[in-house]
Amino acid sequence: MTSWNNGVPIPESSEEGNVKPKFIKCTSLTHQLQTLVQLINGIKKEDSIAILLETNDSKQIHELNELRPGILEVYAQLRSSNINNLGYKHKRNDALIFHDGGSVNILTFHSAKGLEFNHVIIPFFESNFNNLGNESKINYVGFTRAIDSLTFLYTNTVSRNFPVIKNRSLYDGDVKYTDYSWVAKQNIETYNGFVDVLQEAIDNNVYTRQECVIELKNCQELLKGARNRLEMSGYNEQEIACFFRINKIKTLK
Repeated sequence: MTSWNNGVPIPESSEEGNVKPKFIKCTSLTHQLQTLVQLINGIKKEDSIAILLETNDSKQIHELNELRPGILEVYAQLRSSNINNLGYKHKRNDALIFHDGGSVNILTFHSAKGLEFNHVIIPFFESNFNNLGNESKINYVGFTRAIDSLTFLYTNTVSRNFPVIKNRSLYDGDVKYTDYSWVAKQNIETYNGFVDVLQEAIDNNVYTRQECVIELKNCQELLKGARNRLEMSGYNEQEIACFFRINKIKTLK
C-alpha cells in the first residue's frame, strides 16, 4: 500500500506489489542522460517506458550552471543512442507510440494524465523541480503512472517537493536533500541571543526571572523551526539530538 504526502508516493512497506522509488545521484545533467540510456537498455524490450519531464522546453538550472534539456533535446539524445520505438509529445505535436512490442515515450507530467507505463523515469529531479502552480496535483499525476518501477535521476539534491522519507528501507539508492542546517543554526543563535538579553535584564533587576521565563516561551518557535529545518534536511532523531548538543541551547540562570 502507498500513502501520500503533498501528492508524492511514500510506500508504507517494501512488500511485493508496491512500486518502490529508486533514486540515482549523477554527477551532471549530461551524466543523467547517459544513465537514462543505460536504464532503458536494461529494461525488457516488450515493456513500456515513460520519460517524464517538468516542462516541454529546456530550462536553465542556475544551481548547476547547466541547461536542462527539454523533450526534443532528450528525444534527439535517445535517438542518437539507438533507442528504438521512441515517441514523444511536445506541446501540440503528439508523436507518442503505443504497441505491444514495447515503447519509450517522452512527455510532460501533464501529458501523462490518464496513461500508465511499466516503467517511469523522472530525470532532472533537482531541488528546484516542479515550481509550478498546483504542485500536489502535478506530482500525483506524474508519480502514479508507474506499474513496475519508478526511478528518479538528480545531480545535487532532490526536489524540495519530495517529502523526507526517514525510513530508508522504503526506497532504493541515495537520496540527498537540500541542507537547511545553516538555517537551524541561525535559529538557535537567535534564541540564545534572546536568552542573553533576558538574563541581563534579570541580573540588572529590570525584570523578574518569572517574567523572563514567560517571555522566553514566546521564542520557542525558533527551536521548533530549527528542528523542522533539520527534518527537512533528512536528519534522523539521533542526528537532530547531536546537532542540538553541538549548538548548545542556553537557559536562564
